[in-house]
Amino acid sequence: ASLRSPVTKADMLCVQEHIIIYNRGQSCFALTIQALILLMYLEFFGMRELPFTLTPNTDLYIDMDGHHQALEAILLALEGGEGFIKITGEVGTGKTLLCRRLLDSLGDEMVTACIPNPFLTPDGLLLALAEELELPVTEESGSYHILRQIKDHLMTLNKAGKHVVFLLDEAQSMPEESIETLRLLNNLE
Repeated sequence: ASLRSPVTKADMLCVQEHIIIYNRGQSCFALTIQALILLMYLEFFGMRELPFTLTPNTDLYIDMDGHHQALEAILLALEGGEGFIKITGEVGTGKTLLCRRLLDSLGDEMVTACIPNPFLTPDGLLLALAEELELPVTEESGSYHILRQIKDHLMTLNKAGKHVVFLLDEAQSMPEESIETLRLLNNLE
């Protein structure tokens, strides 16, 4: 929750059984101690929202040198028409945030398809890609027809001067068969 003004000690009225009640203008709120700690954390650092959430927030992106260089390298590779680009790093180093920042920075000539958890069968991967490209497919379509629709759509986009960026976050979790399907998709370029 965003605060318009900082919480002060005068706002707190009583503490009873791990619930804190405090007065904010004409409103009165009951919070757990954990929620109050979060509010105090936000106030102390001058923030309006929590910086570390499960979903990375690109509004809180800090353009550190390593991330800046990685983003520039990815953009350069995309402009050069590279087939596969791999980003690696330790847990918590900002790979997902970097990917989201990349999506935000791509121009209109790029069509994006993003799969955050690609632990999918080969058919599931094709279906997910088709859905991300907003193609009218169903599971009953069959992998041949889905692949055909993807290929036709990619060719249409190519003729229109568009490039497709297929982003797989957490790609290390992909089954080997799905990696092979991805490799075969790359042959379409």
